[in-house]
Amino acid sequence: LQFVKNAYDVNVKMTNGSVEGKLTVLSPYAKAIGSIQCHGDWTPTMLLQGELSGSYMTFAGMEKSGKLPLYIEQSGDQMTIFFNRGTKWEKINCPIKAADLSKAMTQQSAQDMLVMIKDVKVQSDTDKERTMLITLDGKKLSAVLKKYASTEAALPANATEKQKQAAKLQQAAQKQFGDAIYDSLGDMEYTWTVDKATMQTKAFSIDMTKPLRNVANNFLEGRKAAMKPAQLEVLQTLINSCQVQMDLTYGDPSKDTAVSIPKEVQQAKEYNPMADQKDKKTKK
Repeated sequence: LQFVKNAYDVNVKMTNGSVEGKLTVLSPYAKAIGSIQCHGDWTPTMLLQGELSGSYMTFAGMEKSGKLPLYIEQSGDQMTIFFNRGTKWEKINCPIKAADLSKAMTQQSAQDMLVMIKDVKVQSDTDKERTMLITLDGKKLSAVLKKYASTEAALPANATEKQKQAAKLQQAAQKQFGDAIYDSLGDMEYTWTVDKATMQTKAFSIDMTKPLRNVANNFLEGRKAAMKPAQLEVLQTLINSCQVQMDLTYGDPSKDTAVSIPKEVQQAKEYNPMADQKDKKTKK
């Protein structure tokens, strides 16, 4: 456990780097793979450049794929995601506070991770790296997630009493929904590979099948009475057979990962989903 603690202490202090991630989803009908690679600064101000790609293949032979270049910038209480769908740069502004984002990269967050650990098994150990299978306690994981979760809605300074009451109801509903998810997760396992010389992460892998299946079964249980037996059977089969795997590979943080957003990207217009709908109707 001391090795794990030392590695956490090193990794939460990292301010920049690069990462490649892959999310694989298998169902009885199709296989979907989503990938992201990005590099840049994580803290104190996030500035990343990368690319999101994905492919979807049905077992009947249909296949689709695509790529999306992107930049992510965190400034103050707002995160901006710039992306290009092929012809122009667009952006989406998300009300995410820098203070909330940085909670995941603190000594306290490392301590919380240690508290959640239920078991550590060394899978492989060489002179250069160690790979461990770590099990997190489901109840402690739920408690920590609730601690960091924020449902606080951003309200204008001149908000009316009616708006404030509506925000409170929304926050209560979001909290109830979030708590139900966290409580359903159960124990979670992940594989972590650490470079022994630097104590920095080289790879991280987690099979999300079991926790997501627990969540889905919990929500299905609460809606059984309102469903037809045939619907219930289809959904239960889907839940029982789907598999979800996430794999992350980390680059050498000592290499130059500096990012600057080009002027043409900074001039991006805000994404308007309604404009997309109008374009589709026009093409018809």
